[in-house]
Amino acid sequence: MSVITLTQDLVRINSVTPQAESDVARQGGEERLALWLRDFFSDRDFHCELNYVESGRPNLVARPSFYDSFLPTVVFTAHLDTVDVQDMPAPFAADIRDGHLYGRGACDVKGTLAAMAVSLVEWCAQQSQPVFNPVFIATMGEEAGTLGAKWLAKQGWKFDAVLVGEPTCLQPVVAHKGLWRAAITTHGISCHSSRPELGKNAVDGMVQLIGSLRQRFVPEFVGISGNTFSLTTIHGGTLINMIPDSCRIEIDMRFDARTPIEKLRAVLREQVRNSDFEAELNELQCDPGFRRRTDSLLFRMVARAMADEGLTIEEKEEPWYSDAGHFSAAGFDTLLWGAGDIRYAHTRDERIAVTELEKAVSVLKRVLYNFQGHYESAKR
Repeated sequence: MSVITLTQDLVRINSVTPQAESDVARQGGEERLALWLRDFFSDRDFHCELNYVESGRPNLVARPSFYDSFLPTVVFTAHLDTVDVQDMPAPFAADIRDGHLYGRGACDVKGTLAAMAVSLVEWCAQQSQPVFNPVFIATMGEEAGTLGAKWLAKQGWKFDAVLVGEPTCLQPVVAHKGLWRAAITTHGISCHSSRPELGKNAVDGMVQLIGSLRQRFVPEFVGISGNTFSLTTIHGGTLINMIPDSCRIEIDMRFDARTPIEKLRAVLREQVRNSDFEAELNELQCDPGFRRRTDSLLFRMVARAMADEGLTIEEKEEPWYSDAGHFSAAGFDTLLWGAGDIRYAHTRDERIAVTELEKAVSVLKRVLYNFQGHYESAKR
């Protein structure tokens, strides 16, 4: 089975996130790709199910025919959706030029998805007495909210290891930051600007509140190594001769997985609640950070497979967010690994080296053999 051909097949399916606003996005979405993969795995003796997280937006779960709920379960997972195509000249052509396969999703993350599918199918076909369950999961909504992984993490499933596919240059990513986004609105009373004493200026209130946050909350939050606080939007007022009755800011915060986030959320709520102006806090998103376990069996299995394939191991930490945050927070032994370079993701010339695709299959099959050996030894 050719991982290159399979990657081309996947890239040619428009799975642009429906949360994008272009005509291309309206013709895309995850469902068509999920259905295609369901047929692919079903034809190869896997039992498949589609779990619809939102209308027309499923996760796909594929289990081999020998699946046994009493056995340990190792998951390979990658996301179905891609970002929009912007000004790409041929986003779904999947052409190969100069040793690279081009197209939207080639790097992020259909190449790794294809490598996971090929390795699982080929490995399962060679097994007579497997001692663990290799399961494939394709998630929806990763590019806009990690919705599919967030849903899966709440289902109470028991996974012993979850390898999350992202473009990591065939290196293990052992940590990434959590994502916390919030909006704060101050409320005032509007009036004509020639008589400001008759009103209450919501912009003035926001200025005071921002100053208060920078005195207490921000130093405590960014005092933790790696954490960042960014005030990214501000909107207030409608006319130059009218005292504004509302002002809204949006804040983007990134945090290390070891951050006591619930304590800091309480601090932020308290400061907004105790503002001199009427103010409200709307937490838009708070998704957990990821850091691999110090005793991670999955990391050892991947590291051994990489070494056997002649790859030097360089553990990496990344600033971007992924499905790994939700799987890790759910208690699963989690790691990020995949083919492709993140520098090419979301770009006009998105691409992936075909040699990396082939190497990814070899490494992933070794990972599965390593787990087989580990669980066989554990039974003795």
